[in-house]
Formats: sequence, C-alpha cells, structure tokens
Amino acid sequence: GEGGIGKLEEIRIRGDLLMGADDFPPGQFEKKVNVSGEIRTNVEFVSLNPVSGAIRQQIDDLRDRDTERTTGSFAFDGGTETVSEDTEFTGDLVVSAGNSLTVESGTTLKVDGDLDVEDGGSLVLDAHSDEVDVLVDGRMFVGGTDAVQAEGGDRVNLHVSGPVTVLGDGTAGGPASISTEKDTRLKLFTLGRVTLDDGANVSADGDRTENLWLYSGEDPIDINGNNGRVNFTGVLYAPESTMTLDGSMTFTGSFTANEFEFNEARLKLHYDEALRDNQPFDGRSVPVVSHLHVSTHTVVVESD
Repeated sequence: GEGGIGKLEEIRIRGDLLMGADDFPPGQFEKKVNVSGEIRTNVEFVSLNPVSGAIRQQIDDLRDRDTERTTGSFAFDGGTETVSEDTEFTGDLVVSAGNSLTVESGTTLKVDGDLDVEDGGSLVLDAHSDEVDVLVDGRMFVGGTDAVQAEGGDRVNLHVSGPVTVLGDGTAGGPASISTEKDTRLKLFTLGRVTLDDGANVSADGDRTENLWLYSGEDPIDINGNNGRVNFTGVLYAPESTMTLDGSMTFTGSFTANEFEFNEARLKLHYDEALRDNQPFDGRSVPVVSHLHVSTHTVVVESD
C-alpha cells in the first residue's frame, strides 16, 4: 500500500525493507529508518483483494447458525461460568469483577450485542479437542489487566461485527490483553475500527506469530503508545485499512495495510520469516465481486 510519513521519530526494522518507489521520500525519512537487512526499491507488489466481503460472509453464516440454548444472563457461580453447548446470548455481555467465562471446545457462542471484558474479568476460549466459534454482534472491549485467551491446541475463531478496542494498563510489556497459547491458533475477524491503546498487548505465546491473526475490514486501525508501548506479536492483515501509529510500538510478525501513517511514532518492527509461506484465510480464495452485469428485459404477457 501507500505510507504516510507524518511526524516520524524512529523505525527499526529487523529484516529487509521493500519499497515500490525508486528511492526514499524526501526529508529525514531515510535518516530515521534503521534496517538490519537488505533495502530493495522498485518492487512490484501484487494487488490484494479486499477482505470485508469474506469477513461479512463468515459473520452472516454464524448469525444463521442454530443454537441449543438461548439466555440473557450468566450466573457466574463461584466467579466462573462455562459454555458447553451452542448458546445465543441476548443483549450485551459483561465479564467483570474477577469473573471468568470459558467457552468449551466444539462450542459456538453468539452474543447479540456488545462484549466487555473489564475490571479483572477474563474470557477463556478452550479448544482442547475441537474448534471454538464466537460471534460478537456489536463491539468488543478488553481493558486493563483483563484478558481474552485462546488455549487447548485447536483453532479459535472470534468474529466481531463492530469496533474492537484493547486498552492496556499503561505499562509497556504488561499482561497480554488478547493472547493465544503456542499450540493454539486464534483468528480474530472484525468489520469495525480497531483501537490499541496505553500499552495494549496482543500476543501469540512463545512468539509463535503464525498462531495469532487479526483480520480487519476497511475501517481504520488506531494505535496509541504514548501512555505505554503497544505490543503486537502475530499477523495483522488489513489490506483496505489505514493504520495510524502515535507513540511507541513493538511489532513482531507481519502486517499488511493500505496505508500506514505515523505521528511522533517510534516503531520497532521484526518480520518473522517463518511466516513467508503462510497465506491469509489459510490460502483459500477471498470472495470478490469483480464484474457485475445488469440488464433490462421487457416481458409482454398477452391473454387469449
């Protein structure tokens, strides 16, 4: 994509830098970019298909999925609640006050509203023998030292139709707000704005970057590390989005965006070469409408 320079403080790239242009932009950009590997110019990048349609299709499929149970509240007896059958939760779901919600392997949880994990709450997605599917048909907020964790060894698919906000506790390298164990793959799909603030930590355990994927539609991605360095370890795939970085961030893995803008930014970027052969959507084609034909026909019906 295209990059907006903005007010750039520093970028450190552990790996190669590939540019579509034939030289660095004018100004101080070259002096503020530290590249440990090779710098290649005039690179022809392949065009990327938009992903909003694919995400929307997956969300629609989950909306249509039948469930065994419908409820508007969880008891959290003893501070815990376990979802062990396909469940539709009507309204907004709040996991707080030290409570923990576990979605068990092979289970679908549909939340017909917002999901807030706050005030010491935690959401555990336990894929110990089969996949876990979660749909949040609204926004998702994870704040402070609260956590959303994927574990168990299989795959977890988390779909959010609205914005996703991860607000850290203001300390760099603090507890992971969204994480996945090193033997578990977490895929987070969203159609809304993504906001990572105040030391937010989104990480694949053991730096196994291929295990955490964040797919974003066309809405912006805002990263603010002025009150604590933001950490992201995984793959961020948002070919339609504009990413904006304010303050400090450490990125380990790979990211794809339409534009990347900087504002007083300090970015440490480590590309994980283990991702070289990994493809978005597990290599499956992304549905795209490339041609639409509309025609008008006149039909005349005559009676005998």
